[in-house]
Amino acid sequence: MSDEFNKALADFTHDFASGGAIRHLADLGYNAYEIKEKLEFPTPISRIAATMWKHFIDTGKVRLTPPKDDDEPIIQKDYITVYDSYGKPSFKQVTKTSEAEDRKYLKVDFGFLRYKNPKAFETFLGRLDKKDRDFVEPLPWPLKDVWFEDCDMMQKILKLESVE
Repeated sequence: MSDEFNKALADFTHDFASGGAIRHLADLGYNAYEIKEKLEFPTPISRIAATMWKHFIDTGKVRLTPPKDDDEPIIQKDYITVYDSYGKPSFKQVTKTSEAEDRKYLKVDFGFLRYKNPKAFETFLGRLDKKDRDFVEPLPWPLKDVWFEDCDMMQKILKLESVE
């Protein structure tokens, strides 16, 4: 029980001290190393990258499942704070339905490359410029295909991946 409490406390402290800043800077396009330089609270790169990854998934910048068809609505779950008559706060889950996505995604398989062929992954990272390498390398790419929101940076990175 003590380990669970310590982990929860560490997660709370991290989120309070630097979680919001990490998410904000990630939205602005900073990579994990650039974010580390901006933070006043000492945070390891792995923790920054994990926070960025979770944020990318939560905001839809990264998808672990293929993007939906154009006709399917998006169902999003969120939590709001509600107060009872005595002012006691509690959380309530609300479901929001929105129109089909207008985002375009690129299929990325860096996890396969990293874990199945580490030498090829290092060669690929060596072809990237420093900013792109610092973006790709620390993120915890899973051992499966992911879909990353289409952007100039990811298009440039994927072009270099396909070069042999």
